[in-house]
Formats: sequence, C-alpha cells, structure tokens
Amino acid sequence: MPQTQITERQQYWRDHVLAAAQYEGSIVEYAAANNLKTKDLYQWKTALTKRGFLPLEKTKPATDFAEVKLDSASTAKHQLILHLYSVG
Repeated sequence: MPQTQITERQQYWRDHVLAAAQYEGSIVEYAAANNLKTKDLYQWKTALTKRGFLPLEKTKPATDFAEVKLDSASTAKHQLILHLYSVG
C-alpha cells in the first residue's frame, strides 16, 4: 500500500535514484562519484517504487532489432533497398 508522506531520508534516496537514472554513466559509476553503495541505490529504488514514490519502469524491448516482414508478391516485382545506420 503506497505511503502518503515521504520522509526526508526517503526524499534523499529518491533524488539519488532519479539522478542515477539520468546519469550518463552506469549506476556503479554514479554510486562511486557520489560516495554511495550500488546495492543501496538498488534497494532504495525497489523500496520507493513499492511505496509509490517512484514511477514503475517502462519495459524496454529485449533487443534493439526490429522484425521486418515482406510479402512475396510485392518484393517479386520491386527492388528492395535497405539502408542501415549505426547509432552511437
């Protein structure tokens, strides 16, 4: 059941969890840069989410690949050109 009032300690960790999510590096790097333990960030993220102080994570696709389906009738008469670009 979600809590209605956030404590000062919970707010402290909520700020860190949110900042770590926006950090350019990894959670491990964020923790080291802020003199925190990685396990503490993960534990607080779980606790704050259960109490309703953090939004539930949106699920990411398991892969960066997208399935492409072509029907044989359209590809038999036309040439298909596929351009692939690397991002990052």
